[in-house]
Amino acid sequence: LSPSLRALSNAWTYGTDGVALREQDGRDIILTPVDYLGRGLTENALLSEFKPVQCSPLTIFSWVCRSSGPGAISLQGGATPSKPLTPSIVRKAVLRAARYLMLRQEKSGRFRYEYDPCKDGIVEGYNMVRHAGVLWALLRLYKSAKDERLLQCSLRGTKYLIQQLERDGSCAYLGRDGRSVLGGTALSILALLNLPPEHKTAKMMALSRALGKGLLSLQHSSGAFYITLADQKAGRLPNPTPRFYPGECLLAICQLWRQDNHDRWSLAARRAAHNQITNFRQNGTTCHWSVQGLVEVGDILHSRPILGAASDMVRVLVARQCSDLNSPLLGSWPTSIGAPTACSAACRLEALGPALEAIRSLDEPVADLENIMLRATQFIISQQFCEENSFLLPQPKEAIGGIRRTPHIFAIRMDINQHAIAALLNTLTLLHQRPCLAAALREESQQG
Repeated sequence: LSPSLRALSNAWTYGTDGVALREQDGRDIILTPVDYLGRGLTENALLSEFKPVQCSPLTIFSWVCRSSGPGAISLQGGATPSKPLTPSIVRKAVLRAARYLMLRQEKSGRFRYEYDPCKDGIVEGYNMVRHAGVLWALLRLYKSAKDERLLQCSLRGTKYLIQQLERDGSCAYLGRDGRSVLGGTALSILALLNLPPEHKTAKMMALSRALGKGLLSLQHSSGAFYITLADQKAGRLPNPTPRFYPGECLLAICQLWRQDNHDRWSLAARRAAHNQITNFRQNGTTCHWSVQGLVEVGDILHSRPILGAASDMVRVLVARQCSDLNSPLLGSWPTSIGAPTACSAACRLEALGPALEAIRSLDEPVADLENIMLRATQFIISQQFCEENSFLLPQPKEAIGGIRRTPHIFAIRMDINQHAIAALLNTLTLLHQRPCLAAALREESQQG
């Protein structure tokens, strides 16, 4: 680092302090480092275009633009990515996200759970639900990338996952006595079923079936799922509006149905689909996992009503996306924590990929959803640390490839990368199918 930036790096409180920028029209705006570094301004551009001025009460450092006239940089309108969105750009982001996870896997098979790049600190703790989700994402990527390192990383992680499973008669569970038993068990099924054929042994299939029976032991006759085994044993009715886990269960059971054609999976999937559609119609309950599960059921049964429900659900799920071309939050969604998160964008993009195919089969228009996918992709990639936007961090190489939680919270957690990998794989599929879309979006962005 240059002396100027080294001094700045030592003084900055990451994620909390911003930079006060005075625009040419006299307006003052507050931005955090990655807000402008992530917009294509390199170290040289930063030093040449801005100079330190007296500190304001709001920030440690204030900056004013040196440039003036027609060629001056306009940071307020600089949210458009500096590089066009192409399959190559998206592919690099996917591989960078996967490499971050692979390089931070322990010998045991566990992954680094959370990292604070501002303090160069590892956050203690672990989450096996997210461990299983990471395996599912990496194995899906392996199907297209065919990188032996991805496979070996996934196999180590799978071995660790299997060691954590608990058997109860013919059933198996991940996190048997906890409140995440549904999600952990479902994602374990998805991980095991996505192993390449040479590793999907009879033993692995038997384990997948045992996990599936574990999910079925938690299913109510209505098609809903008890949150815990204790709830099931006590006869406490399932929550009619749960989040995430029932959708994961539906998707996992559908995958079992495809690979292990048995009536038990068919009946369970039909019941779960009916229950989740009913909850959506009556209570407005939406979930990106449910969308993926409904698409699977609708595809297996060739059911237009089920695919139609998936279409309706995904349109509710992706409503309220920021579409302001001059906003740094372009492509994001508001969240319960206030700031938009990369994870919320990635989860929606996960659902949009399979939903697009279903909606096309219904002869419904999808142009608006394609644009939503591409804008979400831009937002996710803008939250990823790379060489160009991490040089102010204490250990830049430790952050590269990681995807920060929000534009102002730099924490990198393994499940954010997991969802981003799955989401960006959907974007790659779309761009290969419709190469004209990237050019159209680039033209729109330039106009903005």
